[in-house]
Amino acid sequence: ITLLLIIVGLILQSLFIKAEIDGKMKAAVILKGTASLMFVLLGVFLITSKITMYGDLILKGLIFGMFGDILLNLRYLVPKQKESSVFGLGVLSFIVGHIFYIAALVDLGGTGILLYSLIFTIIISVVVVLLMKKHILKA
Repeated sequence: ITLLLIIVGLILQSLFIKAEIDGKMKAAVILKGTASLMFVLLGVFLITSKITMYGDLILKGLIFGMFGDILLNLRYLVPKQKESSVFGLGVLSFIVGHIFYIAALVDLGGTGILLYSLIFTIIISVVVVLLMKKHILKA
């Protein structure tokens, strides 16, 4: 199953790139979302064999990454006045996902630089969200 999910994900990602190059944005959004779903399913498959706090945090990061991928590509299909809002929500989704990834590493026993990285990421994320707030709230 692992190899199948990886192969399907690579094929979908390749088709997404081709669709985006060809300007077929509806197909690109669907393909990117489906490719992202493959890495979430891969995470579910690999993590469910041993549920831990680490696995739970990684899975949440993967899910937020998938939503970020979808939103960043969806911005090409929404009305012009909503583009920046959808983009902002996509960036916000990626930020949340990365906070989960760093928290997972800290949960593994990462102290020192990882803990400081988590704190730094949260601070920078708050600043970015505050700067992008007017765009995000338009959504």
